[in-house]
Amino acid sequence: MALRVNSVRKTVATPGSPVAINVSLKNVVMAWITALPTNTKPVCIGASNVLATPGSENGALLTPGAMMCINAGMSNEGGLLDLTSLYVDAEVANEGVSVMLLRQ
Repeated sequence: MALRVNSVRKTVATPGSPVAINVSLKNVVMAWITALPTNTKPVCIGASNVLATPGSENGALLTPGAMMCINAGMSNEGGLLDLTSLYVDAEVANEGVSVMLLRQ
């Protein structure tokens, strides 16, 4: 089976207004989400209600340069990931994440 790699970069224009990472690719088996190393503050990853506002954080908090991995073993989607409902929020405008995807 051949594996393919895709990547996307998402930034938040307005802090407190989460942005959909909007990964609608099929057959994703693993995703690495990295807070941009140029960020000056943490970002949060989560559902549409994710929030990076200090004191009200909601979601997975990533400091600049930090990475998290989501793999299909954590999924109920027949061994594949559905990342269409993944969002990012940032404390600072124009900061965000880079996402690398491994696909079947």
